[in-house]
Amino acid sequence: MSSCSVTYGNKEIQDEVLVAKIKAGEYSKPMLYERLGQPSDVKSGSNRESRWIYRFRKADNDMFAYAPMGAGLLIGGKNGDVLTRTFYFNSNGILENATYSVEKLYTSNLMSLGRTIRANLDSNDSQKRVENEMKVIGKPFDSDLAADNQKLEDALSSD
Repeated sequence: MSSCSVTYGNKEIQDEVLVAKIKAGEYSKPMLYERLGQPSDVKSGSNRESRWIYRFRKADNDMFAYAPMGAGLLIGGKNGDVLTRTFYFNSNGILENATYSVEKLYTSNLMSLGRTIRANLDSNDSQKRVENEMKVIGKPFDSDLAADNQKLEDALSSD
């Protein structure tokens, strides 16, 4: 039985050497965009403070995903880690702090299918927030990347 792995999100955030070059007090939003690209999500706070959130996930099928005759869809899923790096900007758009975390995430195949169907029907808030932020800083918005990132944001909020 072979393992099927999936990855999505920003692979660059795994690179400790690259991330170590991002210094508080020295980096602006456009500079971070140039270094890491478009974030997965953007959250705004009071006084124009904001957070840019980058995520990366690698997941492998669990043993139930290989069940015969379509049963894998019902009882199978993927186990994996989600790496999150959050960059905190002050009201002037200068990096103040950064954090990182890793969390386990199990996603059932059935839930993933449901999310995919809902994604085609619902509005995508994180995509809209990222698109607005890219307009503000004058950087291009990649809608395909945002749609992929939305899948991970949805998985974290619903599973």
